[in-house]
Amino acid sequence: MTFDDKTQCIRAVKEYNIINHFDCTTIYSDQRRLNLVCKLHENGCTWSLDSCNSKRHNKWIIKSIRCHHTCLMPMLRQDHRQLDKNVIAQMIQPIVKTNSTVSIKALIAEIKMFMSYTPSYKKTWLGKQRALEMIHGNWEESYAKLPKLFGALQSCVHGTVVAAQTESLYEGRQKWVQCFDEGKRWGHMNTNFLESVNCMFKNTRHLSVSSLVEETYFKTAQVFANKGRQTGSHYSEVIFNVMNSSQQESNTQIVNEFDKHNLTFIITETQSPLETSDHLVGLE
Repeated sequence: MTFDDKTQCIRAVKEYNIINHFDCTTIYSDQRRLNLVCKLHENGCTWSLDSCNSKRHNKWIIKSIRCHHTCLMPMLRQDHRQLDKNVIAQMIQPIVKTNSTVSIKALIAEIKMFMSYTPSYKKTWLGKQRALEMIHGNWEESYAKLPKLFGALQSCVHGTVVAAQTESLYEGRQKWVQCFDEGKRWGHMNTNFLESVNCMFKNTRHLSVSSLVEETYFKTAQVFANKGRQTGSHYSEVIFNVMNSSQQESNTQIVNEFDKHNLTFIITETQSPLETSDHLVGLE
């Protein structure tokens, strides 16, 4: 059997031991070799495994598996020693990627169904955090990704303004609490604004900061797309009247280019069939 790296090799051995109710321990391990024996080898079990990093294939290969397990680990415990957070993370990664808010209780049930063991709440929680890190990156990588992400947004979405600053968690919470802001923030009443923000950030608040920015952008874009499909070409009476008034005004205006380099134009407005007035407009 071949594996892309040592981590994959170890994970495969662990999963085999967990499913078959065996256990093993490491005798020797370095960047080139890995030697495992049964944990009950002192009781007479002669099972062992040798693996190495093949230069020829640039992969980790299992060179040999000596003998079969002559022991049987009694299933007296609900948990398995080798069912650690890394094994759990690999197992639940597809679930977490689809639904990042999946409960720990649901993950424990999923693991029990496939492995016949029940990991602790803490171990499963750590496994979920590891799975999220594998999907979205760790916090340090996430912060380092922000400048590139903001640059992409400004390049693709013209008019995007980035105002990023770091502040303590306590100070950040003040912005969303009425008692610190007399009920308003940025011109919005906190009670309604907070509900809107919570709805937008639902299922994303536990993510790393760059993933939070990405999810916020895509969720906002999706909201506008959905609302656009629901609204269609129907406008409110107020908007329709404003559009109609603007259209009528534009029919009485003639635009002549005055200075193309400086973006200056002369707009001639016909007030009546016998009256005209000129306006010099500069566009910056």
